[in-house]
Amino acid sequence: MTVRTPLTADWKLLQVEPGVSLGFGTSTSITPPERRWMPAQVPGDVHLDLMRAGIIDDPFVGRGTDHCRWVAENDWVYEATVHEPVHTAGQRVVLEFAGLDTFATVFLDDEVIATHQNMFRPLSVDVTSHMNGEPHVLRVRLDSAMTPRGRDLSQADVFGYGPRRRMHSRKSQMYAFHTAAWLMTIGIWKPVTWLVHNELSIDDVFPRTVAINPDGSATVEVTVDIAKTGSLVLPATLSLTVAGEHRVVSVDTSWNGAHIRETFEVENAKLWWVHDHGAQDLYEWKASLTRDGSTLDERTGTFGIRTVRVAEEPDHDGGTSFRVELNGKPIFLKGFNWVPLDSILARGDDEKRYEELLGIAREANANAIRVNGFGIYERDVFYDLCDRLGILVAQDFMFADAAYPHDAEFLHECRLEAVHQVRRLRAHPSLGWWFGDNENDHVVPTQLGFVEYVDNELNKSVLAEAVQLHAPGTPYFPSSPYSPMNPDANSDREGTCHIWRFGVRWDDPAYTELRPRMMIEIGLFGLPPREVMESMLGPNVERWPVYNDTYFARLDDSRNSRDAWYDILFDTIRAAGLEQPESLDELIERTQLLQAEATSFWIDHYSAQDTCWGIFLWSLNDPWPCPSCSYLAYPAVPKPALAAAREAFGRISR
Repeated sequence: MTVRTPLTADWKLLQVEPGVSLGFGTSTSITPPERRWMPAQVPGDVHLDLMRAGIIDDPFVGRGTDHCRWVAENDWVYEATVHEPVHTAGQRVVLEFAGLDTFATVFLDDEVIATHQNMFRPLSVDVTSHMNGEPHVLRVRLDSAMTPRGRDLSQADVFGYGPRRRMHSRKSQMYAFHTAAWLMTIGIWKPVTWLVHNELSIDDVFPRTVAINPDGSATVEVTVDIAKTGSLVLPATLSLTVAGEHRVVSVDTSWNGAHIRETFEVENAKLWWVHDHGAQDLYEWKASLTRDGSTLDERTGTFGIRTVRVAEEPDHDGGTSFRVELNGKPIFLKGFNWVPLDSILARGDDEKRYEELLGIAREANANAIRVNGFGIYERDVFYDLCDRLGILVAQDFMFADAAYPHDAEFLHECRLEAVHQVRRLRAHPSLGWWFGDNENDHVVPTQLGFVEYVDNELNKSVLAEAVQLHAPGTPYFPSSPYSPMNPDANSDREGTCHIWRFGVRWDDPAYTELRPRMMIEIGLFGLPPREVMESMLGPNVERWPVYNDTYFARLDDSRNSRDAWYDILFDTIRAAGLEQPESLDELIERTQLLQAEATSFWIDHYSAQDTCWGIFLWSLNDPWPCPSCSYLAYPAVPKPALAAAREAFGRISR
């Protein structure tokens, strides 16, 4: 049986200047390292440890992010004394880091055992040969992402919104966008686990719906991957139970493991639907691997029976549809965009907050949600909840608004990331389709002038192949906005649209003359309620006017100057014919009013177009307290526009 044991230890943390290394790393400080260690928590983030130590203030208050940028400019070392898990001869012991942010070197007893450079995929290290029954010193050095390790930042054809280091680092991109804090996270942001494997183990189980048949049955294909350590041929038996049907399969391990595929017919299949069209029935599966009467490994899980198709067919107005069909039925998608729960990503691991926010989305009559490409691939609990709540997920790969590197080394890293994430998420019935990125095919050619990027290998080949090979039948589109034939990726004649028109009325022809097939992004700024603004600004800050450095720190962005976003607020109020506000309370009231009116109008207007099959509002939530287009201010405070969305979505019957 594979045994997973959380690695619990008393961790400590040390600041290390980049490029300075004596042994595992030290500092140019005259204070010796033994006096500079501080307590740390894992999983966690360096910023959180520094806050607990009283070294930095809360980055979410006042100009806190401006005052702690030095954190990202340094390297950091985590250290702990760890004790071996229980294991026996013949078993393999693996040390698994679920998330390292980002450029990591791992030492065990002063020996380098691994390096890693991607926060979006785990690092697993076989440490069996190091096991001797004694305690071990485990260290993880995290290099500053300000100078991505091994990357040439001078590449002329790698650029986009934000600093070039963003494109060269496989870490969350959101620090370069105004929706999130300008805060480059660093830390062991996900759990560390001991894995003890037998010589054979179950690596993965993937049930997928092949067909829903006219007689009400469903054909379900289940693939099971068996991993093997060592070179011996080890006969084994796989017991597989799927939707109540049980069968036993012989396992041939002549090669490096085994890949088993079995097909099941489920009679009177209960289908998985989005919540406004049916129930969210889930079936159970169980896989047990045995040899000579002993259980080597066992896995259990659930799956839903459903099919997803995106119909791209001629529309009566000469355009091409982008219509999602769930179990053969066209569904109008009423959705929100989703951003991470917290700009300090390690702090976002809160199941109750996921339950709260996704519950609010469902109560607002949303049946879909899009995970945007500047954040993170969400935690398992997010997709589990979407499975149970009946919310369909449009999933981006984590690339946004840039021309990314195309050298072999970078593409290889992206391929590993994509394969890991596709395999991790592919069994969720709520996972509807994949976008290769957020806006690259639109922003790079049309706004940044690099027309040739539309033929890039990353989203046209690497990511597409990961979906096709590891989640066959799952729709994939290289980018959003997406137009398969039009040179303008943001064309309203086909594919998906992102519509942003700042400083005009919500019913301006710039909005009303468009006929989008699927609206993936649209939004309008609405300030948070006063209590959120107070928590954001902190003490000793002038509340009015808003043109001061504390306000500007809330809208730090790679696209506009800090003050430009506030100009947009006033321009929008002026365009709507309202009096200019003379206080913070008036600014809050008027922006919230306009956001609510725009929301109601847009949902009614576009859902009345028979060629439009969905609208995703930007965005459900915020990752920190800030002025934004969200419907929930951080951490989960509703704005008036949320009620407008709930009522307008409720009027849609298709």
